[in-house]
Amino acid sequence: SVRRRQERGRVMDTMALLLIFFGILNAADGWTTWQVIRFGGYEATPWLAQIMVWIGTYPTLLLVKIAPVVIAWYASFNGLDWRVLLVMDIVYAGLVAQNWQALQRQKRR
Repeated sequence: SVRRRQERGRVMDTMALLLIFFGILNAADGWTTWQVIRFGGYEATPWLAQIMVWIGTYPTLLLVKIAPVVIAWYASFNGLDWRVLLVMDIVYAGLVAQNWQALQRQKRR
């Protein structure tokens, strides 16, 4: 029906916006993490810190920022509920805010 197609269109629009926002948040998370490390900070997640030791900071950040976006993009076309993306966006927004605060503290030292 027309109504069902309109609803599906709204859901797809919402998914597209959430995916774009997720990509932007991942890029911002990577950049702020890079800056924190650049100004003398460290990666607080132990397993990520260890990967950084093994393969380097920049390659690790690229890997852990690109992979979730690719996975979310794939999942969104295979039945992922838009609310899951919304939660992921909220979590990443919190991570970016946390990194930004850490970066500001680092710069004041």
